Amino acid sequence: VMHLEMYKSVKFFTNRREDQSFIAWIGTVIHPFNVQEEEYIFKEQEPIVEMYFLVKGRATYVLPRFKNKEYFVIEQGSEFGHVDLFGRRYPIDQLIIENSKKKNDLIRNFTCRAEDSCELLNLPVSDLDKMHKEFPDIYVELY
Repeated sequence: VMHLEMYKSVKFFTNRREDQSFIAWIGTVIHPFNVQEEEYIFKEQEPIVEMYFLVKGRATYVLPRFKNKEYFVIEQGSEFGHVDLFGRRYPIDQLIIENSKKKNDLIRNFTCRAEDSCELLNLPVSDLDKMHKEFPDIYVELY
């Protein structure tokens, strides 16, 4: 699997090594990327297009209007960026379609910033519905 070394440091994946079908599937949809120190990973009011797994580094939720005051630290190995989707009644794909018809994207309620240089894995939200359908027991562990 392409990102096997990165998976080892992410709590969500560490208990999945035996589930070869999930690991094979996630390897086709997850993407590594880097964010430099003090860069935003995502900002409040941006469209929600992906969720994240923090492989290495330090990231925090911040309040930009209060000089980027930190209020929640994301632990290395944790998943984040999907909380804005919590409690949605419809599958994410359906929400995206409905909201695009209304010219209203799914919008972030929070801002997250890299406090150190970060290595991340990102998972497109459109693939979260696929996870929900194909791996429901694993999907529920995100929420």
